[in-house]
Amino acid sequence: MQDAYSILIKKLSAFTQKYYQNQLIRGLVLCFASVAIGFIVFAVLEHYGRFGVLTRTILFWAFVLLSTLILCLLVFRPLFKLAKLGERLSDDQAAKIIGRHFHRVSDKLLNVIQLKKQSTGSLALIEASINQKATELKPVPFLNAVQFSENKRYIKYALVPLFIFVGLYASDREGFITESSARIIDYKTEYAPPSHLSFLF
Repeated sequence: MQDAYSILIKKLSAFTQKYYQNQLIRGLVLCFASVAIGFIVFAVLEHYGRFGVLTRTILFWAFVLLSTLILCLLVFRPLFKLAKLGERLSDDQAAKIIGRHFHRVSDKLLNVIQLKKQSTGSLALIEASINQKATELKPVPFLNAVQFSENKRYIKYALVPLFIFVGLYASDREGFITESSARIIDYKTEYAPPSHLSFLF
């Protein structure tokens, strides 16, 4: 049978996993919003600017680099943490985050972790104190310190580019985005500016 402290550490580990799952969900939403809005901004710039090869090359690679950076920071980073690759939250850091949510256990949770670190050997008195404090913390639902529902407030940022795309397609003006973005993607080709003259015969 596991002692109370081992159960406490397992609960902290489960909290850390949920913490990074939450970061991943938030990252996916914000990554989509950022990349989509960036795509629209660059396409609009090209639509009105009708840039040459050099400027479109800069726009293309700037978009690729910015999108890659956003993807790495907002999606890959929490994904790697979930896979337990790289440095993750320490037990102390996790305890502080949980303490901000459950104020009544803040000091007690951090204290029991630090007490365990400071104890050398198996001193019965210290071990008994640790287990007593850990037992008192067993009913606390650490996982509730992370709420997936909090990410709802970020959905509005993802809806902005979606509304723009839907609005353009509904008004049959999708070429405003698709044609200019196609020129950016095909940045090596020189495009002649459109002729505004029409001839009547």
